[in-house]
Amino acid sequence: MLAFVKILKKFDKVTAKEVQTIYLKVVESSYFNSSDKAIRLMDDVEELFVRHFASGDKRKAMKYLKPNQKEESHATTFFIGLFTGGFVALFIGYCIMAHISGMYTHQSNKVYMSTSYPVLSMFSLFFLHLFLYGCNIFMWRKTRINYAFIFEFAPTKELKYRDVFLICTTSMTIVVGVMFAHLTLIVKGYSSSTVQAIPGCLLLVFLLVLVCPFKILYRSSRYHFLIAIRNIILTPFY
Repeated sequence: MLAFVKILKKFDKVTAKEVQTIYLKVVESSYFNSSDKAIRLMDDVEELFVRHFASGDKRKAMKYLKPNQKEESHATTFFIGLFTGGFVALFIGYCIMAHISGMYTHQSNKVYMSTSYPVLSMFSLFFLHLFLYGCNIFMWRKTRINYAFIFEFAPTKELKYRDVFLICTTSMTIVVGVMFAHLTLIVKGYSSSTVQAIPGCLLLVFLLVLVCPFKILYRSSRYHFLIAIRNIILTPFY
């Protein structure tokens, strides 16, 4: 019955007609609405799922049949805005510092351009793709596409578009902050091996976070990403 109500509301919205009341009277008086066979069939299917797919554990089965959606947090939106502002400010500062030092001219520091810059730009490219993935999720949810089912994500554990944007803005703020600090040290004349190792240390930190075994920082999504990368690498051997 609820499905018919939603369908009729959508029909009225798209066609700009008001036929919901008329058709609901027909639906309410129909046999499938007055009979309890559909309810009994739902109960039978639920019992079969509990018995064969959840080893008799009804609580585990209900997590798949009726997953509880997590409530959207206003703190996530706040931190997205905060880190976006931080990213913009640091990126402008980096561009000004690079222009003043002439880092991207013909007389630029060749060591920086051949070692540090590729590592740091790799992060930018990766998180740009992640940001576009977040835009895809936003459009999928807006058009009611069940992307979690398509990509076989665990119920209630898939990343929402706000989570993806939070990861992107936080990570890019860190990356651009490191880029700004690293370029500042080089401009001031610090060219020791410790300074040159800063991009490598940043890469190591991100890799450690990616494989972190503790239940923090979206562990299920990180492990799903690692499994996907493993499957891609081992595809020729399947």
